Amino acid sequence: MWQCSPMEAPWQKRLVQLMTQRGLTAASLSKLCGNNNNLIPNMLRDGHSPTLRKLTVVAEALGVSVADLIEPARGTAQSVPIVGVCVSGEEWQRYDTVTKHIDMTGVTGHAIGVEVRTTALIGFYRPGDVIIGVEHNTLPPSVNNLSCIIETADQQRLIRLVQVKPGTDLVTLRSHIVEAPDMIGVKLAWAAPVQWVRRTTA
Repeated sequence: MWQCSPMEAPWQKRLVQLMTQRGLTAASLSKLCGNNNNLIPNMLRDGHSPTLRKLTVVAEALGVSVADLIEPARGTAQSVPIVGVCVSGEEWQRYDTVTKHIDMTGVTGHAIGVEVRTTALIGFYRPGDVIIGVEHNTLPPSVNNLSCIIETADQQRLIRLVQVKPGTDLVTLRSHIVEAPDMIGVKLAWAAPVQWVRRTTA
């Protein structure tokens, strides 16, 4: 995880705080932003002043406003519903009734969470994790090859890596499990790119 230097500006400290809350490395956040692995490390260099465009891209990837990236809103939290559970493989089941929530600050959009109870996703997630993402009906290109909570048009519920096919509304769903085949030409009802992982301590 990225460490703050004494010379970092307040917005850089806030960026590191948001990355830590979401379990993101500088390289993984750079990828969420649709950039190479250097965007965030470059922004975190001492004395770096990013453009408003770069701040906007980073804020969108984190699911916060630019204002919240620069300075957190005081006392505002969103109650994120835990809508389902993944107990085996990459399929998740929706709860009949949502009874669990996680309060998180700095979340914008319709965020949802899914509990992970399977060992099949080790290397990405572990049993006890709650993965949280913001639902999108239309996926931005920056989600390419990112892990997503998904519901397909035919109501399959999965946690998979999404590959966006340019010029079409069909995607390829790559498996987190090496032996499992890809699903090609899939139409999604929605997808929530995983932006935060609430990890239980062992």
